[in-house]
Amino acid sequence: MTTVDSHHHLWPLDAIHRQPWRPADDAVLRRAFELGEFERALDESGIDGSILMQSVDAADENQRLAAYAASSSRILGWVGYADLPGSDPECEVAALAEHRTTAGGDKLVGLRCLVGDDPMAWASQARGLAALRSAEAASLVWDVVPITDAQVDAVCRVSEALPGLRIVVDHLASPPVDDDGARDAWIERLRRLAASPQVAIKLSVGVAVLQRWEEWDEQALRPYVDAALEHFGPQRCMVASNWPVVLLRASHAAAWQSAQASLGALAPAARDDVLGGTALRWYGVQA
Repeated sequence: MTTVDSHHHLWPLDAIHRQPWRPADDAVLRRAFELGEFERALDESGIDGSILMQSVDAADENQRLAAYAASSSRILGWVGYADLPGSDPECEVAALAEHRTTAGGDKLVGLRCLVGDDPMAWASQARGLAALRSAEAASLVWDVVPITDAQVDAVCRVSEALPGLRIVVDHLASPPVDDDGARDAWIERLRRLAASPQVAIKLSVGVAVLQRWEEWDEQALRPYVDAALEHFGPQRCMVASNWPVVLLRASHAAAWQSAQASLGALAPAARDDVLGGTALRWYGVQA
């Protein structure tokens, strides 16, 4: 079995001033996180490889990601940035795909941009669909974190229009914390997303959940994982650390151990899918 951390970040010190998602007053993430530190975390957690994700919405981010990928056999693929809501998203996708001719660019596997809770009507409009169709043609996966009903609507419209486009929902679509009323709405969003067979989901938590937890909460994580497994099935679920963001509340090893513990009821083959097989298939990479 190959184990894959399907979502982590790396960034130099000068990138932290261009990360609007990062808590401005938090000292934990206000530094560089480079390859050597992450590879030590992989060793500690017993993980074979990883998928590197963009964390800055800027074209030069892609140069850095390609360079990281070129420097490490542990990075199996990287998901770069494209300004999909912009005025010429199809050109953005083409520019990203050009990185495949550079060192490390052969590991380019996907694209995304940070959406927060902004409207995503652009995704199913003509320009957005043309860009995502180009991504599909280039065998690029679209990573996205839909957290509102309207955003889920947009992702579902894209999946209907482009049934060949592989889509990955990051961070469990931002489940609610301590809000039973919102839990039903979140589960309904999972159900709708899972209805599209080309949509997979990452069993990780993002900054919104981590900020609301006072400490790492393995017991709170389990119902989220259970719901994702119920709706998507193991062959469309993949474990991810979201390192170094997870360091707000836990070490990489603690987060990975929690994820493994939450899979205890699965058959061995299903566990193998969630811990690595799904990521290898969805992103089209090999260890």
